Formats: sequence, C-alpha cells, structure tokens
Amino acid sequence: PSWMQYRHIVEENPENAYSDYTNINGADCYYNGLPTLCKKTVLAKEKAGGVMLFDVNEDAVGKLSAVTMIDSVVTELSKGGLSESNAELLKRADESSEK
Repeated sequence: PSWMQYRHIVEENPENAYSDYTNINGADCYYNGLPTLCKKTVLAKEKAGGVMLFDVNEDAVGKLSAVTMIDSVVTELSKGGLSESNAELLKRADESSEK
C-alpha cells in the first residue's frame, strides 16, 4: 500500500476525491474520500462528540478539501439539513457501501 497524502492523491486526479481507493504508478492507495468522510461526519454528529483527522496537513485545498467539507456538513446539520452538494456526497457513500 501507499502512504501517499490525500492532497497528492487528488492532485493526481481530482476524481480520486470521490473514491476510497485508487492505484497510482502501481501503488494501491486506500483512504477516505469525500463521500465516506461526509457519511462519517453525519454519524459523528448524530452519535459522537466530534470528528478527528489524522493530519490536516495532508488535506487538499479548495472544493476538494476534507476539512472544508466536514465543516460545511457540521454547520448545515446544525441548521437542520444538508445542502444539495453534501446530500449528493452522502448518497454516493450509501451507494458505494451497497456494492
């Protein structure tokens, strides 16, 4: 397996942000993509005291940032519901877990 940082994984291909696995130059990369992190954030908001990240220095910037997405999910849930884009991430996570 690879120890490639999330930010490098999505720099290689932005679509990698929406998956939990990719192969880059023959190295298997397993990680939590945005849909999985969205689902885990919803679960943490409902059942736990918070969300922990291994190393925020590994995060991407902009619309592929895990920290930005987590913050938006927590904020939206505090206001009563998810935005369309975060609801779509949650749907993708549910569809992926059904496979």
